[in-house]
Amino acid sequence: MANSPTMFKAVKDVDCAVISVTGEFTFEHTGEFRALLKKLTGQDKLRNISLDLTECGFVDSGCMGAMAQAQKELSARGGSLLIVNARHEVHKAMRQIRLDAVIPIKGIKK
Repeated sequence: MANSPTMFKAVKDVDCAVISVTGEFTFEHTGEFRALLKKLTGQDKLRNISLDLTECGFVDSGCMGAMAQAQKELSARGGSLLIVNARHEVHKAMRQIRLDAVIPIKGIKK
């Protein structure tokens, strides 16, 4: 997966969206992630975001920081961020920095 480009795809519903991440989610992609969140929560007025990591093989600490900041901002608006389908290695890294204490993580993939 190291050679696959990182892509974000958002699917919107009435008051929520699912952002699917494909590839490796590294610090260089946080700007694109934050811009997408800003569009979804600002222009589209969505309060609840699920971040689907099914096709994401790596998330670095900079991106985890961006996720924690997104959770803080969504929570202040009465919403939340949910991480779904994190691969075992990604989930393990999130647990090591205690991101799972800030953001719910559902559906760990092996």
